[in-house]
Amino acid sequence: MLRMINEERGRLGLIQLVKDESLTKAAMIRAGEQQSLFSHTRPDGTPFYTVFSQIGIRGTIKGENLAKGKCGQYKQVVQAWFESKGHRENLLRDRFAKVGTGYVEEDGIGYWCLLFAN
Repeated sequence: MLRMINEERGRLGLIQLVKDESLTKAAMIRAGEQQSLFSHTRPDGTPFYTVFSQIGIRGTIKGENLAKGKCGQYKQVVQAWFESKGHRENLLRDRFAKVGTGYVEEDGIGYWCLLFAN
């Protein structure tokens, strides 16, 4: 996923996103939460970005992309994000420098989460 995203960012002259382990830990939490509530709101009713402080991530600009579908179809997920205005804006926002990727599977369904920060 990150390679595909960075290829497009590079083509547009944007900095490459760097995978961040703390963001990845947070993204794994959010991917897991999607199994019970597919939303940018967390199952406890708080906004997605509360996971940042839960993990101790600092940063003033935060973003999230979510997807669910057949297991392992990450290429289709990235393509769908690029075709969606809001998701594309997150993928190409020049103020984002770091990304975390999360993925879980349940009953043949994959749940993806990307978390972005500056």
